[in-house]
Amino acid sequence: MIISFCFLFIKKTGDYVKNKRHGKGAFFYPDGSKYDGDWNENVREGYGTYTYPNNDTYEGEWKNHQRHGKGAYTYAATSMYYIN
Repeated sequence: MIISFCFLFIKKTGDYVKNKRHGKGAFFYPDGSKYDGDWNENVREGYGTYTYPNNDTYEGEWKNHQRHGKGAYTYAATSMYYIN
């Protein structure tokens, strides 16, 4: 019998309050993406930069884990960007 295990290693840095990400910090996801910015009780909220697995980036405002408000999306392949 062969038994294999898969462990996902997630790196996180920054401030915690009551075991929740809160304040400034970075979170590295298993797919290679990364969020570096403001957190409010484990939720991306405020200002931050999200880098996607393909190296596209969004830098701007966040609310409830969603891009919200002013920000810029940059496409890694072309260096073109979209500002809202």
